[in-house]
Amino acid sequence: MRYPTNWSQLTLGQLQVLCTKSTDLQKVCAVCDISEHEARTIPMGDIYEILNRVNHIPEEARHEPIINLEGKKYGFIKDWDEFTTGEWIDCESYQEDFWANAHRIMAVLYRPMKYHVGKEYKLKAYTAKEDAEPFKKMPADLFSGALLFFWNTRIVRLQTLQASLLEAGEAVLHSQTNGAGTRSSTNFRERVSSVWKKLRKSRLTSPSNTSPS
Repeated sequence: MRYPTNWSQLTLGQLQVLCTKSTDLQKVCAVCDISEHEARTIPMGDIYEILNRVNHIPEEARHEPIINLEGKKYGFIKDWDEFTTGEWIDCESYQEDFWANAHRIMAVLYRPMKYHVGKEYKLKAYTAKEDAEPFKKMPADLFSGALLFFWNTRIVRLQTLQASLLEAGEAVLHSQTNGAGTRSSTNFRERVSSVWKKLRKSRLTSPSNTSPS
């Protein structure tokens, strides 16, 4: 009976089954790629042993900006400032039931490319009609790497935004000292409002649950 023994051998689709309320039989069918009829012939002790070993595979992360799934290339979104309203809304919606929608989140983050030359590429515009099914075949280590990259980017953005808020605060205090308080205070509120909107966006980049349960 063959089953994954390391994280890169697992697929996102298998992880989705393992991390949802599937039965032990369904989980074994998924990780061993067998039919329910075949799974029913396996002794219960072996079922528990397989699931125990799979559940204890150490998690690994590997981020690749360009991946190949089922013979088609996809590029990872590189510029978060160009994330459209539709992309933010869909990502936030998918995160409400994270594991059921994990492949759909990946279909937002990785998309077909308009062009690809060396390390440079440009993604096709988001339509909300992208086919997410191929991402169920995505290796688990690439999935983890995408989430880790997403999380680290969020942390950097938060730190940058916090620094911007501090700079804005220092600027308005300095202006008030120089007698230009009213005008600078207005500019300060506008700047804080702008930063807050960006902060709101950056929070959407972190899935609510990114670890197997």
